[in-house]
Amino acid sequence: MTRWSILILLFLTGCHAVTVPPHEYHQRPSSYDYRINESMDGLRIIVEVTPLVIHRNETAEIRITVVNTRMDPLQRMFTSGCIYGFSIFSMSGVRLGGRRGGCTMNTPTISYAPGKADQRSFTWTWNNPGIPPGRYRLRVGLGKKGLRESPEPIEIELKERGRRDRLYPG
Repeated sequence: MTRWSILILLFLTGCHAVTVPPHEYHQRPSSYDYRINESMDGLRIIVEVTPLVIHRNETAEIRITVVNTRMDPLQRMFTSGCIYGFSIFSMSGVRLGGRRGGCTMNTPTISYAPGKADQRSFTWTWNNPGIPPGRYRLRVGLGKKGLRESPEPIEIELKERGRRDRLYPG
């Protein structure tokens, strides 16, 4: 079966390809990733991370965007006092660190206006000698550690400069 006949078959059966947002066309596949979580009540959480391969003492940019997709306000109460955060996990699920943001001494209730986007950015620099090179999962979302409501984790790789990895050369 030729490539054209496969495309025609997919078109006739109603299948379609996943499209890439225009701002990603010029990104290297290993330099950027994003995840989206849509809650049942209409709160959409978009997480973006760049780069995905981080060398020691380099910094990753982490952005979380929260959008209310409903026509009326949505509220979230944060008993920890922290609105946003992220956590770094080993591939076996052990939390190794992270950061919290938007923390207060009280218990804030945040109202997300209809259609309005609330965006926060974090940076994380790999300078902790207790976290060795390897593959990790980065989870970003609502709450102190980013675990309350969040999309699926994004996989990152920590690499020492000048060293070659037998499995993942680079």
